[in-house]
Amino acid sequence: MLVENSANLVALRAFGDHHPYAAADLRRIAAEALRCDADVLVTTEKDYMRLPSTFDWPLDLIVMGVEIDFGDQESAFREFLKTVLAL
Repeated sequence: MLVENSANLVALRAFGDHHPYAAADLRRIAAEALRCDADVLVTTEKDYMRLPSTFDWPLDLIVMGVEIDFGDQESAFREFLKTVLAL
């Protein structure tokens, strides 16, 4: 999404879903951002909620919201959820 909106990515760090961020992970991210001369750091709301609030980021941290759009399948998805949740 960032590239599609003309962001210039200087580095990318991907972690597995539900990754338990350790202090060492955050230090590596911060150090790499500084080495790459990044302007800001970006994360998703989902990952932001799992980051310790006490970490002192060396750059501004942008938190991006993400929405899911089911398009014309939204009604079918809602019915699927009702069926599954009724079990």
